[in-house]
Amino acid sequence: MDAPNNNTNGWGEWSKHVLLELKRLNRATDDLSDDIKDLQIHLATLKERASIWGAISGAIVLIIGISIQFLKDMIS
Repeated sequence: MDAPNNNTNGWGEWSKHVLLELKRLNRATDDLSDDIKDLQIHLATLKERASIWGAISGAIVLIIGISIQFLKDMIS
């Protein structure tokens, strides 16, 4: 009985195809990982901006409220 041969069973050709596909999938996975990291950085930046604008808005409302109360006290 003959041992299986890479040339007769076609595995030699398929092994090259499998290796190329694994390399392609590895590149795709790396690209997705990089994209996720970029999105995380962008999201963190947006969260920081939102908290800054929230603090500024809160300060403006506070200043307006204090000013209205101060004017009420001066008129009374």
